[in-house]
This record gives sequence, C-alpha cells and structure tokens, in this order.
Amino acid sequence: FATSIIGALFIIATLSLPMWHAMHRLHHGMHDLKFHTGLAGKIICYLLAFIITLWALVGVIII
Repeated sequence: FATSIIGALFIIATLSLPMWHAMHRLHHGMHDLKFHTGLAGKIICYLLAFIITLWALVGVIII
C-alpha cells in the first residue's frame, strides 16, 4: 500500500493533517484559557506538528 504514490500520500496525510489541526486547536485553546504563551507556545505547537510531518515523510520514504 505504501509503495504506491497514492498510498504514500494517504499515509502522510493521515498522520500530518490531524496533527496540524490538533496543535492549532491546542494553541488557540491555551489562549482561550488565558495561557498566553506568546511566540514560544506557537513555535512549540507548530514545530511538533512539523516534526510529525517529517517523521511521516521519512517513514514513507524508507518503506
């Protein structure tokens, strides 16, 4: 499944898109709860989503 381009894109999207959504909601949820983390919180949230995206890419390339 992961050896075809469609399967690889599906695996990457399945891991990456929900993580970006979750980190975006976490960042804004913390703001709503008055945890103003500023730029550091934004960088941490989106960096974690980016790392998961890279992890998915590397995993698909290795397969």
